[in-house]
Amino acid sequence: MSDYRTDERWIGATAGPYYIEQILAHGPLGPLFAARHGETQGACLVRILNVPEARTPELQRTYIMQIERHATHVMALQHPAILPLVDFGMERGAPYLVWPQVIMRPLSVRLAQSGPLDVLTVGRYLDQIATALESGYQQATLHRNLSLDCVFLQLDGHILVADFGVRRLVELLGPSDRRHPFYGSLEACAPEQIRGEHIDAYTDVYALGGVTYRLLTGQPIYTGDTPGEIMERHLNDQPRPMANWRDDLPSGLEGVLAGALAKDPVHRFPQASAFANAYHDVVTPNSMVRLPLAGGAPASAQPIAPMDGLAPPHAKGGALPAGEARDGSPPARARPFSRRRGGRPLGRERLIVTVVTVLVLLGSGLFVVYGGSVLRNSGTAGATGTVAFIDGSQSSPGHTDALHIVLHGLSTVASGSHYEAWLINQQSEQATALGALSATDQTGQSYALDYPHAGESGLPQANLLGLGDKIEVTVEQGDVTAPVGHVILVGVFPPRAFVHIRHLLVSFPTTPGEIGLLVGMLGQTQELDAQATALQNAAAAGKTATVRCIAQSMLDIIEGTRGAHYRPLDDVCAALNVTLVGDGFGLLGTAAGDATSGYLDGATDHASLAATQPDATDGIRLHAGHVETAMSNIKGWVTQADQLALQLLATPADAGALSGLVLACDYAYHGRNTNPDQTIDPAPGEAGAQTAYEHGQFMATLALAPSR
Repeated sequence: MSDYRTDERWIGATAGPYYIEQILAHGPLGPLFAARHGETQGACLVRILNVPEARTPELQRTYIMQIERHATHVMALQHPAILPLVDFGMERGAPYLVWPQVIMRPLSVRLAQSGPLDVLTVGRYLDQIATALESGYQQATLHRNLSLDCVFLQLDGHILVADFGVRRLVELLGPSDRRHPFYGSLEACAPEQIRGEHIDAYTDVYALGGVTYRLLTGQPIYTGDTPGEIMERHLNDQPRPMANWRDDLPSGLEGVLAGALAKDPVHRFPQASAFANAYHDVVTPNSMVRLPLAGGAPASAQPIAPMDGLAPPHAKGGALPAGEARDGSPPARARPFSRRRGGRPLGRERLIVTVVTVLVLLGSGLFVVYGGSVLRNSGTAGATGTVAFIDGSQSSPGHTDALHIVLHGLSTVASGSHYEAWLINQQSEQATALGALSATDQTGQSYALDYPHAGESGLPQANLLGLGDKIEVTVEQGDVTAPVGHVILVGVFPPRAFVHIRHLLVSFPTTPGEIGLLVGMLGQTQELDAQATALQNAAAAGKTATVRCIAQSMLDIIEGTRGAHYRPLDDVCAALNVTLVGDGFGLLGTAAGDATSGYLDGATDHASLAATQPDATDGIRLHAGHVETAMSNIKGWVTQADQLALQLLATPADAGALSGLVLACDYAYHGRNTNPDQTIDPAPGEAGAQTAYEHGQFMATLALAPSR
């Protein structure tokens, strides 16, 4: 393997159109990085797969064709509990995979912080992981590498399963190089996988059993000093009884876990849904709330050729066993790999919509049924939906001129009819057409809408939160310009809380241009961060006068025209091309330490006001709290930046003040990671302006319910 593939050498390099910024995790499948698209600046996660080099050019060409086929298939996986693969490519002989950057933390971190979980919480997680595995099974894809490290918790407590099908992408080249006979996590690796035998849905069941065992006991099913020792225990040893770790578990759980962790697949639950159902039969035997999970079926009854083009060892040229088809590709024409190499731009519309899709259930509890079963109803009485408001792909941050709608539990409309969404202003009765919704599954009960549609241009950049306060979904026939059909779903913003949400995201009467408080905060911290970079460059070039001008510019941005240290930039600064002074409102609003209302205090106040209104929802209160936390973080960093800018104004060569100022401005805008989860959380000491603005938009997430 070449030196370029060592993890650290990727930092600062590019993989296709993605600029690698920071390493997040090392793993047997390859390092995971935080990255940014070079054109759109969209944040994402990139994994560089750790594969051996092909021994011949012919093997390399074959591998490229195989990874193209399988990765294209994995990209088609769509499920609320699956972190979606959104792009892939090859860079310097190494495959790379791209996912959206989502606020989440590994379940292993949750376990390390809280210890073994109660049986009901484990049951909730088990159902969600099982539905993700069943969804993959229905779409002819096994996970192959399930462990606690690839199961994540979102802010709303819902699960995301990552790395679906990734192990297969690494294994594709394995048979050509016996130096790397085994890949992936050994935490819960089934015996048949270790022996290189036929695998199927029951293989993921073994891994799910291992994850469940660890959640209940805090311990992996097997440990060892070497990988070989752990593999031997998976092959030959029985797990220690869970009663050795805790004495409060229902006695029947030992038998259920034994049915998931059986060495012989014949004695194992055949699918994840069967395991989850058996678990709940013991833990909550008389539950009237949970519906049993419905097991998935193969996506195709026709065998699909193995991805590596080789018959499994037991087939010997015969017909491919049904299970071996689970990781095949649908018979669709694959895209030329050369087009992926350059990287189709992973635009903000693609990243943001994907992120919103997996976050849109925040605070609303809208999972109608856990587990691949659909809501069984003949009408829309049980239908639900959410609307998430976001920044459009063709606008700068701060506009909230786009939205994403997801609906569940609808019945199929009659021929010639369709579901249409509308944004209504209840005071003026003006209706903005958002467009027709499209079915997202084969049942015809789940629908989605992106507004504006991907690639659509020429639409006015209007802040949607300022256009209306109500969303309606109607059944319409033909082309319509106003909602005339039957109203199926409706959602109305809570009026008292919504006033303050609009102050945050739409407009505030005393700001320049009456922009929203969070919008102004985001723009001014971005300008402050840009000036910090310019300051660093000027100092490196020994331009003392420029350093003083930029330091004054930063004071003006921080304090605004009311600040004790505000000074208009003079002609000397203009001659040095230093003219940026912010919008005059100020982040702090005045000298550091004084409690007057700049963007930071104003945003804090109105987030708190929104949360304390009698009609505030749980989601509003949750995300308002995150906004307040972020504002406190930003204020601390900006106050530090204000003091350091004053030092540089007096002593331009002060290297310590310079480095501290640059760092404080970076934290204020981007945030700072301080814990092992490698993500910027809405937590003290972490969240910055970008996180604050994001959670301000989450405050506007609107739940839809059947019209009465």
